[in-house]
Amino acid sequence: MLRIGVDIGGTFTDFAIWRDEADGYRQIDAEKIPTSRPQFAKSVIEGLARIVERHRVGPDDPVLVVHGTTVGTNAVIERSEPPIALITTTGYRDILNIARLRLDKPTDLFNGRTTPLVPRPMAFEVNERLRADGSVETPLDADSVIAALSQAIERGATAVGVCLLHSYRNPVHEAQLLEIARDNFPDLDIMASHEIWPQQSEYERAMLTLLNVYVKRVMEDYLGEIDSFLKRRLPNGRLLVTKSNGGVMSAAEACRLPVHTLLSGPAAGVTAARALSEWTENPHVLTMDMGGTSTDVALVQVGRPTLTAQAEVGDFPLLLPVTAIEAMGAGGGSIAWLDGKVLKVGPRSAGSKPGPACYAAGGTAPTMTDAYLLCNYLSPRGLLGGRLPLSQGAGRTSNGAYRESR
Repeated sequence: MLRIGVDIGGTFTDFAIWRDEADGYRQIDAEKIPTSRPQFAKSVIEGLARIVERHRVGPDDPVLVVHGTTVGTNAVIERSEPPIALITTTGYRDILNIARLRLDKPTDLFNGRTTPLVPRPMAFEVNERLRADGSVETPLDADSVIAALSQAIERGATAVGVCLLHSYRNPVHEAQLLEIARDNFPDLDIMASHEIWPQQSEYERAMLTLLNVYVKRVMEDYLGEIDSFLKRRLPNGRLLVTKSNGGVMSAAEACRLPVHTLLSGPAAGVTAARALSEWTENPHVLTMDMGGTSTDVALVQVGRPTLTAQAEVGDFPLLLPVTAIEAMGAGGGSIAWLDGKVLKVGPRSAGSKPGPACYAAGGTAPTMTDAYLLCNYLSPRGLLGGRLPLSQGAGRTSNGAYRESR
């Protein structure tokens, strides 16, 4: 069986290839191509096509593709998707604005509240109420559900997330609401919190539901393109997607619950490092995964879990067991800039097109890659086996750190 691991980043898309032979792993190979932004699936399909041709894979050969992606994460950070709506219990419309009351940086005089993923005009209430033990205090009012969904659609909502009070104890009202929605608005994409992660903490549960709804369409389109390519070229191929906790899930499940993939790319590397630490009998391993946009680090200690329930995606909490990773906006494509007289790097990235100045592809902003090249940490022969030449002259004449005000 041919096994292919795929990791897509903001600058490059990487592939690891090996065959599972009877006497061990052989024909280990790798492929690396620039990421095609914003059509991310294009670079994955291009790389898979190259691998299939180079390894002479026949249409009937079994192929396993395991994919780690940050496409959903980028959509959340950039807030690039169409508007969605929130349906919640009467009296809890402002749950996203209130959040946890406290500021995340109370000593920062310039700190402010995070702008909600769903603005207040797109949050709607329905008449219902469950007690803390899950028993029904006020039955669900069907008319209020239809009215709320009608308003959401009129205001441009392309999808809806439902988070009712105490539904983690008893999902009866959320289930009834979904049934009403699908009977009256069959084309509306709608999901409820009990389908995703039925845990207490109303704000975090609401955010988890909305994050899932927000990235669902982009992940369906993205994974759908890759899966369609595999079905055409490799009928015996199978696509799995890594989860934020280091496990894997089917492509169909990832399309339905994409919130579980938001940190899948970095998590896959930590899982591999943990296996390597056990094989080499090294009890403590520090991992570093440097991409074009960010650098991710994690500590692996044999015998201890590498999971945490305190993670964030962009400015939002992620109430799920995920691999404990610290991310810094200092990747190879991260742009250097001046905040007053202070030199800073990232989080803005030059990406793959036009890329760092030394790519000589139109980029003019100075990046970490330009600095590495000028300091001789990178070979002037270039990247991708010489297919991506680097220009020291272009890197040296970049526009210098640009200024950016608060």
